[in-house]
Amino acid sequence: MIYTLCENWMSTQEFLSAPLTKTLTDRGRALIASNGSLTRLLEALYLKEINIEVKNQGISPQSNGSLKLLGISENEEVMTRDVWLVDGNKKLVFAHSVIPVKILPSNILKKLTPGKEPLGSILEKEDIFCKKNFYEFARLKWKDIAKGFNLPEDYVFWARRYRISTQSGIIAAIMEVFPDYLF
Repeated sequence: MIYTLCENWMSTQEFLSAPLTKTLTDRGRALIASNGSLTRLLEALYLKEINIEVKNQGISPQSNGSLKLLGISENEEVMTRDVWLVDGNKKLVFAHSVIPVKILPSNILKKLTPGKEPLGSILEKEDIFCKKNFYEFARLKWKDIAKGFNLPEDYVFWARRYRISTQSGIIAAIMEVFPDYLF
């Protein structure tokens, strides 16, 4: 995961008061700052089912910066999942998830493994109460993702990252990347 920050990650309060945030449309601010299901919000905006296209997915020992965010130890197994949220062939959002395998309920892991459904949709269908927290927002450049969106390599995206927690603990760290055409 190689991206370049254009500014430091901002807390929710910093994001809402940043001058650059005021350049976003109401729809853009709502999409980025929403703390509900992004998939459900996109489905409400597009009035159709939003699907995923898996870019990468696998289980391996964790050894990067998500350790602190997830509260796990080095070399603990995690599922890393990179997906596009899509409307037909149009890519709407890129999502990178890091999910500790030992905390995740086995039925959720089984549903994630085929890579057919967004994590939020699975949690909702399984009626698992979860909470998102530790929101941060940034502007960043990511060549590989820009190519996936068919945008110039030096394109600057809005991004957010957060954790999903359940009663069993933190079950995921998510980063979502938004192209401006979504707003």
